Amino acid sequence: MNLKICFRLSIIFFAFIEKAYTLSKNEDSPIKNFDAVIVGSGPMGCTFARKLIEAGYKVAMVDVGASESNPPGQHFINAYRYQVDSNAFKNSVKAHMHLLSVPTSDDAYPDTLDQISTFENGTIHLNQNPDQDPQLNLRAEAASYCWWHGYSLEWRNAKTSKKSSELPLAVRYEKGDNPDEIPFNFRTGPHDILRKENFENKNFVLIEQHLAQILHPKIDNTSIIDGLIIKNLLKRGQNEILIKTKVFIICAGAVNTPQLLYNSMIKNSNWDIEIPALGKNLCEQTMTTCQIVLSKEIVKKMLEDPVWSEDVKKHKEAYPNDPIPIPFGVPSPHCSIPYTDKRPWYCEVFGGSSGTSYVDNRVTLGFNCFDAPHNSEELNNRVEFSKKNKDIYGMPQPMFYVRTSEKDAEINHKMFSDMTQTALSMGGFLPGNEPKFLPPGSALHMTGTVRMGTSKETSVVDTNLCVHGFRNFTLELMASSQQVKAITANPTLTSVALAIKSANDIIKKLKEGAFDF
Repeated sequence: MNLKICFRLSIIFFAFIEKAYTLSKNEDSPIKNFDAVIVGSGPMGCTFARKLIEAGYKVAMVDVGASESNPPGQHFINAYRYQVDSNAFKNSVKAHMHLLSVPTSDDAYPDTLDQISTFENGTIHLNQNPDQDPQLNLRAEAASYCWWHGYSLEWRNAKTSKKSSELPLAVRYEKGDNPDEIPFNFRTGPHDILRKENFENKNFVLIEQHLAQILHPKIDNTSIIDGLIIKNLLKRGQNEILIKTKVFIICAGAVNTPQLLYNSMIKNSNWDIEIPALGKNLCEQTMTTCQIVLSKEIVKKMLEDPVWSEDVKKHKEAYPNDPIPIPFGVPSPHCSIPYTDKRPWYCEVFGGSSGTSYVDNRVTLGFNCFDAPHNSEELNNRVEFSKKNKDIYGMPQPMFYVRTSEKDAEINHKMFSDMTQTALSMGGFLPGNEPKFLPPGSALHMTGTVRMGTSKETSVVDTNLCVHGFRNFTLELMASSQQVKAITANPTLTSVALAIKSANDIIKKLKEGAFDF
């Protein structure tokens, strides 16, 4: 009976598959036979897409978000408005982040609400989660459902080695000769990774505002993923589409990727491959932060430095009423204090964003410090998914179970103290931006939830990022959650490197016909 129902559903889904291809840029010649489908349009998804397209293969990319930049995938901060007003960019980032698990509370009662009004503490509104323990939650852990703007590539803290070394920045600095021209710090976004020629390639289709819901294994061979059901979020009724292809690559983040796997496991009666490590081995960095206003002594020495004398002179001539004669053309600082064994945390120092009209951003500095978190069998830090509660997209609600070890807590205290002393040596704290611990999850550098390894009992994917037990199912995450070791910095570059390795393996197998099932 179940097989008959499944067969009938497959026929229904196939009836809608043509509608996906109308989203092609070249509707006159839609692509109907994909070699790979990629879920997620962040840096890793674009890395896979670029490698496969340049190797001559056809790729469909599915994303729940809409392309909000022009061109799609360009980093938002490259827009003129955000170049001249970093405060506006911070607000834009906050607006695009959606908290993943929000505990409900009977204490949250608006006692000034009109008494004739209806009030119930919702359980699904904006990812409210009645089963989330607030003490074990990562309350700032969030996902962006608009990845094509490229927030993930603001690589200020991409250096992970213990030894200090010069590395190229993921920015392009263009300096104008005219002091009235404000040079830009162009940041790399997914569009730069994929490249314009690949985005416009006839072998590439972007299917935006579609939710990847369920992966279907073959009925007669469950080690092979046979199809992916996606949901058109802009349409009600008959809005599900089945995509069939050779390779399935999931790049949906450290929470949404295991969420998709979990939903696929509970929705498929024939899913018989267990993934015991799914969602486990979770690590997320503790983060401390502060901002200072540079001391008068430092600003004075900088302006008296012969290296800057000519630029300062030109600036004073162009802006005689500017009380801070720091040229507008000076790129914002991006420095780092690397991890060491004696000092096991990472610190980035960057141009601050005062958020006020009375403090000039040119004399503010921000400090962010990240620890190297550790998990253990005793802590058992993990993310699980509810069978009864749903998130705002109708997917299983994530629930976090995260604690900090006593050793990490001691290190984090030292990190906080070190940051405070370092910042005070350069100026005074900007009011409202004194040293503080940020809410758990603020780093957005979660790792471990689909861990890489050789054992399916302790890991989810192998060293080529193929899910244990499957032949055509690959995972790669923006948050690099397949990495085994604790890290202190942004894991994006490491994830891109692993994506390249995995893509090379996929291309090799495609050429050999390994996916011609």
